[in-house]
Amino acid sequence: MSESVQYIHTQQEAQAELDQRAASAKASANRRKQLLLNNPQLVQEEREKQSQRKRNNRNKKRNLPDSENSRQVDLEMDAARKAKSRRIVKDKQFVENAQEREALIEKVRQRYVLYDFSLLMVFSIAELDAQFADLQVKEQLWPIPAPDVTPMYKKFLTHTYKLGQNIVCACCGCISHDIAEFEVVLDSYEPLRHFCIPENVNIPFDFSCGIDRLDQNHILIDKLRITQDKRILLCRVCHDQLSKDRQPSEALANFRWVGPVPHSYHNSILTILISLNFHPSKFPSLVRNLI
Repeated sequence: MSESVQYIHTQQEAQAELDQRAASAKASANRRKQLLLNNPQLVQEEREKQSQRKRNNRNKKRNLPDSENSRQVDLEMDAARKAKSRRIVKDKQFVENAQEREALIEKVRQRYVLYDFSLLMVFSIAELDAQFADLQVKEQLWPIPAPDVTPMYKKFLTHTYKLGQNIVCACCGCISHDIAEFEVVLDSYEPLRHFCIPENVNIPFDFSCGIDRLDQNHILIDKLRITQDKRILLCRVCHDQLSKDRQPSEALANFRWVGPVPHSYHNSILTILISLNFHPSKFPSLVRNLI
């Protein structure tokens, strides 16, 4: 290790080293200054050296490579081109705004300045006079005579009579009042076979309906919905299921038949059904027998 290396361990040593270097630099500057004062030729040489350094720096800047000069020129031209484009767009926008402003002023002038307000007032007054005259006529004719209620009453009666009948579905026994909610079928309707009661099932009452074909095949339907011409009425729900070749779940033949009920049990059976939250419409044939 070289002996010229000095190790500094404390702050005082570092400060002393800095002071020593500052004093040495100051003494060197004073000696140089004194030397220059005593030797004018040396002063002239120092000035020439400074001038030569400045000339070299200027020449170095002037002698930049062509690529850097061209890049500087390109940047200046690009900035000038962008400034020119912005100025052109700004001038164009100013012209367009001026044209729109003039067009808007012209429209306002046509609407408000050249508009004939007297003509508008004449038409408005005439319209108000007509409305007022119509109002006076209505006040003179009030109260308006009531319309003839005879056709309305006839229509009401017709509709009431039309719905004032109990129509029973021959399949499930549900009750309705609108004939449009039912479908009419013949006794030869093939899906009626789903109402057939097997021979091993015992029904403790006579469920014959009076139609030989159905009675021979043990078909169970509600007798109340067989018309005089031997036609059968079925509700839409039951008819739709039969048209799909299925037995309706609400059909009487699906072990939902109810025979005659003795009169002494009517009230008690209704009470039991109500207490069990069974709605009477679910058992229409039973309710009819109890009433």
